[in-house]
Amino acid sequence: MTINILNTSTIEKIAAGEVIENPRSIVKELVENSIDASATNIKVSLKSGGIEEIIVSDNGSGIDDNSIILAFERHATSKILSFDDLYSSYYFGFRGEALASIKACSKVTVSTKTIDRDLGTKVQFNELDIKKSEIAMNKGTVIQVTNLFYNTPVRKKFLSSENVEASKVSELLKELAIGNNISIEYYLDDKLIFKTFKDSTIEQKMIQLISKNLEGHIISFEMQNELYNVKAYISDNTFFRANRKNQYIYVNNRIIDSKDISISIEKAYSSIIPNGKFPSFVLFISTEANNLDVNIHPNKKNISFSNFEQLLEDLYISTKNSLKPDDLFIHTPDGKDYNNKPKFYNQDNNFINNEQKLKDLLERYNNNKSNTSYHNNENNNISEVNEDKSDYEEEYLSFNSYESNDSNIDSNKNELSFIEDDSSKYKEFINRLEYRGSLFNTYLIFEDKSNETSYFMDQHAAHERVMYEKFLNKKREISTQVLLSPIILKLNIEEFQTFINNKKAFKDLNFDVDIFSNDEIIIRSVPIDFSDANIKILFYDILDSISNYRDISDTDIIKKIIKKSCKAAVKSGDNLSKYEANKLIEDLLKCSNPLTCPHGRPTFLEFNKYFFDKEFSRIK
Repeated sequence: MTINILNTSTIEKIAAGEVIENPRSIVKELVENSIDASATNIKVSLKSGGIEEIIVSDNGSGIDDNSIILAFERHATSKILSFDDLYSSYYFGFRGEALASIKACSKVTVSTKTIDRDLGTKVQFNELDIKKSEIAMNKGTVIQVTNLFYNTPVRKKFLSSENVEASKVSELLKELAIGNNISIEYYLDDKLIFKTFKDSTIEQKMIQLISKNLEGHIISFEMQNELYNVKAYISDNTFFRANRKNQYIYVNNRIIDSKDISISIEKAYSSIIPNGKFPSFVLFISTEANNLDVNIHPNKKNISFSNFEQLLEDLYISTKNSLKPDDLFIHTPDGKDYNNKPKFYNQDNNFINNEQKLKDLLERYNNNKSNTSYHNNENNNISEVNEDKSDYEEEYLSFNSYESNDSNIDSNKNELSFIEDDSSKYKEFINRLEYRGSLFNTYLIFEDKSNETSYFMDQHAAHERVMYEKFLNKKREISTQVLLSPIILKLNIEEFQTFINNKKAFKDLNFDVDIFSNDEIIIRSVPIDFSDANIKILFYDILDSISNYRDISDTDIIKKIIKKSCKAAVKSGDNLSKYEANKLIEDLLKCSNPLTCPHGRPTFLEFNKYFFDKEFSRIK
């Protein structure tokens, strides 16, 4: 095999693919360059989600006339001179790769002027030549990027839809606007999406860019130790969301990713917001550059800290102290942390711990065996179902989530099993059961005397599964409830875009929701099964949930909406009558997936007499 040296054009295209993934990558590099050039006003305009055109203009220091062409060469930078400078740099970008990579995969025009020149300079980069001319303009720089990936069509094919690409840019600009004292204007297809103002407070930016509902619900505090100074803005216990998307961590004004820092903050909320929900916060950490290593990943969002464990501990304590009971709206009994309950049963035994496996409890009651693994009375092994990692992140469960395989639901209506007459395979099992009562108004207890077995059913999880399959299978026939007073919701930029992208899915599910203004939607009616839910909280949860998923099918989006709606509509803690309890287990066992709720938690557990005899030392 002959070995060849690649030509310059090929090398540049390969390098561009490593640095430039999508329009967001380009906007990030250009806006960060503007900030590094001391710009205070930055304007970003996109056409077709940035695939057709990106324009970034600023009032920064500009590029020296003799350096414009050089700036677009690989490894050309004004920000460092040697390797040692990497560890003392406060600039956003310094590798000298971004502009060259942008030029290699698109058509670029640069107009720039420094304060000491009467006229600016315009440079057009084409694949074969460079055109340079003078231009009248104000101090600053304007960079126009068009026809992204025109010369690498394979990469263009893997871009997301225009709406998704625009949403990615929107989230990026929110990060940059919150973290820097600058004004940012963002236009999409000539329409102003948002504008922030220099010298706005962090609280004002959070309310504008994260959620208008944060007003009056932001707590701020400061902390410091030997290495770090921290300024934090956190939501109180009345504002929470279903994911971490409203958490912003800045180190020396650079946005970073750190799940460890997020968890240290979240721990302070463990007993004052619902399980599976996340606080919102903006965190500014400042330190000397030599206390950090920002070069462990090219995107510079993953960094290493000196004395990191101490920082995490101090953040937790400071957050906990800031969330004083007198400032909160919901109090837990006795002030106890109910997320740290003692375990009733040792994790080394087989009682619903992380390594447990779910069993098909009905195996002994029907001869028509499915593909599920079965269990016997001699042990409590439970058949394994794969963990649904997306639901784990969304729900933030304290134990491993179990994925319920709903792929067979709604794929062929004629094969659906919910509420059908041919329930004979469950009849014998149901007839054996006697309802014995409820525990904590949550767990229904059934006994099968014929084989000395008891069943504990989570009435909330069971009801959620029944509603989910009923609604999914018969969604076209579900009646709607007109709201007495229509509900108007204020949305941030990303929530509003998520609604627009998925408006059809809401309509398909018989939600009457429409655009009310440029940042509001109006809800006029909802499916009658969900009319008792808190509609405002439900919709914010739905939008948070589906915004996590890019380029998935309408069917999957619909399933996500139904799961969220069912979870909101089901009421736990109700005292069920004997008839209601028996009806619930009967309906549950007719579902396609009776063993888990739609989010994957088990609906019921089985314990035989042997288990209790052994625990009470009646047998050895």
